[in-house]
Amino acid sequence: MVALRSSGYRAPMTQDIARPDTTPSNPRQDSEAVAALSPRARELARLVGRRADDAAVMAYVTGVGGTVPDSTSDAEDSAFVTSKAAGVDLLFTHRVLHESYPPIRKGAAACLPYLFAVWLKPGFPEPLPLGVSLDMSADAAQAVLGAPTGRRGLSPKGPPYWTRVLDAEAGLLLEVETKKVGLGVRLNLDMAQELTTKRTQAGLFLGWCARRGLLDAGRFAAHGVLLGRVRNQEAQGSVLYDAALSRGLWDRHLVDAPGLRRFAHGWFHNMGGSFIRDDLGKVFGMRQGPHGHDEPVLDDDAWAAVDRATPVLDARFAQWVTTA
Repeated sequence: MVALRSSGYRAPMTQDIARPDTTPSNPRQDSEAVAALSPRARELARLVGRRADDAAVMAYVTGVGGTVPDSTSDAEDSAFVTSKAAGVDLLFTHRVLHESYPPIRKGAAACLPYLFAVWLKPGFPEPLPLGVSLDMSADAAQAVLGAPTGRRGLSPKGPPYWTRVLDAEAGLLLEVETKKVGLGVRLNLDMAQELTTKRTQAGLFLGWCARRGLLDAGRFAAHGVLLGRVRNQEAQGSVLYDAALSRGLWDRHLVDAPGLRRFAHGWFHNMGGSFIRDDLGKVFGMRQGPHGHDEPVLDDDAWAAVDRATPVLDARFAQWVTTA
């Protein structure tokens, strides 16, 4: 029995990018890690990251009795294809925050999705990668896999997970995570976390981060001169945002300092006990926004505004601020 359904999964919001090319995606050369997988896992690893109109993706889904979703939208941004017989769940979405997977518009409201992830479920006909099994406890998994890569959520006691890079260039990962009972095992694309798509808010934060050395210069390599101008307060952060961040500000635009990206994501999304809205509200005051929610009175990210916000931002990010 194969079902196509809305996934309930909501990947971070992005801005749509016009992409007229509809040529099916090309297969990748197997990395050493992909080549070492069992035959069916290797077949699936080769499909993750390909577009829904790719002939190999369509052939596989049809072969397990399913139908590839021909599009996704802002309202329904992802969809599952589930095959109990094949022991897989396949997640399609156009919202993949990775430079190699831009949204591909098909019409006014529709985009062409990618195969983003494949879960290996009960019924998968081969032994699972890395020597794990779906009924393993967290302790048993750690005995096999070693120390966890990290923990879900903001708590240091959150559920552990393990990540193995299968293809760094393609952003292909193998991930194992603990569940209430047993493990979840999936092949999926590596993806950033969105911080914000609000231009003025992003501009103010970018300006402050540039002064404090918290932006990953490698992510702005094509705009290095402009980044330098922002760092020297010769241009506003919103100018850098307009030039370099057409899909929004991501956690990976920050330096990879321990805990910084996770903390920033929580701060932008009111998780973990602090919230950008409240911090900026203390500086600029609050008003009712267009949708009835309170928001800071911030209409311009001019350097005078950055200067006003700097003491609050310095205090909030004190653990990572290296230049005062």
